[in-house]
Amino acid sequence: MERGGAARGRLAETVAMYLLMASYAVYTTIIGAILPRLMAEFGIPLSKGGIFVAVLNIGCFGGILASGLLVDRYAKRVLIIASYACFLVALFAAGCTSSLATYLCMVFLEGVASKFMDASLNAGVSQIHTENRGFYLGLLHGSYAVGSFSGPLFVGMLVGGGLPWRHVYIGIAALGLAFVAAYSWLTRSGGAKAGTGSSPAASPASWKSVLCP
Repeated sequence: MERGGAARGRLAETVAMYLLMASYAVYTTIIGAILPRLMAEFGIPLSKGGIFVAVLNIGCFGGILASGLLVDRYAKRVLIIASYACFLVALFAAGCTSSLATYLCMVFLEGVASKFMDASLNAGVSQIHTENRGFYLGLLHGSYAVGSFSGPLFVGMLVGGGLPWRHVYIGIAALGLAFVAAYSWLTRSGGAKAGTGSSPAASPASWKSVLCP
């Protein structure tokens, strides 16, 4: 009976992580869907429209480096919740910006937090599914694909319906908040059953190992 409860706890936590990944994937499609409105509002010519994706990718690179150093030092649940919370704060803030500089700062922070969260989710799934790890990681990446596919349709429908682009950010952040709250509740109520609360001590990665090609 206890083993069955542990299995259900792992399954529920895994599904919650898949939802977090899918909602993050929807976010990655926002800039492309609202790019004409961004360029019109901030007075950016078409030749410089790539600045938004460039800043996002710089933030993603910083997030990859940070995750390489920190992802093995703390419990995966803590890292998932903390990184996703930072990601949502940046989304809410982006929906409240009024200047190009502030918006770009939020895009940069979104990139950092999203890649840190991405690495934490992959590590979390790997830790609780030591058997058939490749299968469950494949499903995690599949949930990203689902979010990436449905994101442009969802965001395009909202923007096409007349919703301001800032409200799209706030709406996706609110959806993500519901998912991370569900994940937090599941991991707290599941306790040690779900398996990502604690992990064996690992040697912290060094900058040399992170930057090694």
